[in-house]
Amino acid sequence: MRHRTSCFVVLAAFAVGCASVYVEKPPEVVDVSPTASADADSTSTAPPLPGVTAVATAQPGVTAATASAPPSATATATVSATSGAATPGVAVVSNDVIEVSSPFAFEPGSSRLKIESSVAIQEVAALLQQRPEITLVRVEVHTDSDGDEKANLKLSDERALTIARAIASKGVVCKRLTAVGFGEGKPLVPNDSPQNKVKNRRVTLAVAQLRGKSVGGKPVDGGGHVAGDPCR
Repeated sequence: MRHRTSCFVVLAAFAVGCASVYVEKPPEVVDVSPTASADADSTSTAPPLPGVTAVATAQPGVTAATASAPPSATATATVSATSGAATPGVAVVSNDVIEVSSPFAFEPGSSRLKIESSVAIQEVAALLQQRPEITLVRVEVHTDSDGDEKANLKLSDERALTIARAIASKGVVCKRLTAVGFGEGKPLVPNDSPQNKVKNRRVTLAVAQLRGKSVGGKPVDGGGHVAGDPCR
């Protein structure tokens, strides 16, 4: 009996010794060249919107390449704020302006929204569904002075319509939205530096009507160019 028990201990020790021996595998090589596809190993950060370009998020350990553009081509447009930043995930109304926690962003020189704009779209839609007394919101889009003036106005029109239609796609009655382009005609600051041009490239969501009445007796278009019908 003692002899059999001793053999079991020896075998167990031998097994432990074997388990501690391993061969380390070489690191896996990941192709991060520009031609590599991100579809198989990427995740989307938000649900798609009409006219929105999907952006892939690289998996851990994969180096992501980013593209830069000159300041004049930067397409991020933030909602103008009048009393501090909004709480993340919640849109608020301050001084007749809807503030959101995340910016609207477009492809450079295009009216195509980037996927990160989904956050702002969702926040505005949620606010309007909770605030039926807000009967009309003016979606204003402004540009800097780079490029042709007529082209800038056209681009601002198209971007305003894209935002309005994206908000309507989330269940908001389209007639509660009016899209207005201002082009470069209403700068906040002089377009004399890259930093100032960023400030002038903006989106403002203004409360134009409350319970069917114009806010402050002002024209609902805010003096801009009505871009088109968000319901179409």
